[in-house]
Amino acid sequence: MKQLDTNKLELLLSSLQDLNREDRFKTITNELLGKDYVSNSLIGSSTKKEELYIDIDAFDCVTFIETVIALLRSENIEDFNKNLINIRYKDSKIDWPSRNHYFSEWIDNNKDIISIIDYPNKNIVEKDLSILENYPIVRKRIPYIAVEEFSENINLLKTSDILVFGSTKSDLDFAHVGFYVKESNSLIHGSKKEQKVVLEPIEDFIERFGGTPGVLVLRLA
Repeated sequence: MKQLDTNKLELLLSSLQDLNREDRFKTITNELLGKDYVSNSLIGSSTKKEELYIDIDAFDCVTFIETVIALLRSENIEDFNKNLINIRYKDSKIDWPSRNHYFSEWIDNNKDIISIIDYPNKNIVEKDLSILENYPIVRKRIPYIAVEEFSENINLLKTSDILVFGSTKSDLDFAHVGFYVKESNSLIHGSKKEQKVVLEPIEDFIERFGGTPGVLVLRLA
């Protein structure tokens, strides 16, 4: 496993001291912009012992938002490790069954740090999440916001809001996630297509992503 550069992490955390939330978010995301994309980086499976994986130089879309949130909430490395564990694992238990495999589970287990932004017109879709082998089927009722309504009300969004994009697969809840940046009306996210963290105009992303049943908007506490 790649060795975490603790000196780099300490420097980043020290640069956040005395900054307000908005400036902390801007500093963190500016630092991580352009970092490599890596998929399936977490260590553990139904047959392999889970290990805590931390990397501030490469991300997928989920590990990117987890890392940014943990940095936002931390003053030192000890805080960061604790916050990342709390975000990634149910009841902070580092094992494979406790990892938030589906993003619906991630939302349920992080309600102390996020809230779902309510929209009047939602399309409630019930799914049996079963794409993951050797993991119990999870039944969820997902309140997707139609892309058209989301776009019409985009002025309601704030920088650092989390945008979660629904999957067209019957056995998967969400397919992608990133942060909204109001100043540029963009999404900052770990992009598989670009193989790095990018800042992309939200309209361009939605057009390119295509076919999503809807969006969910989360706001950090």
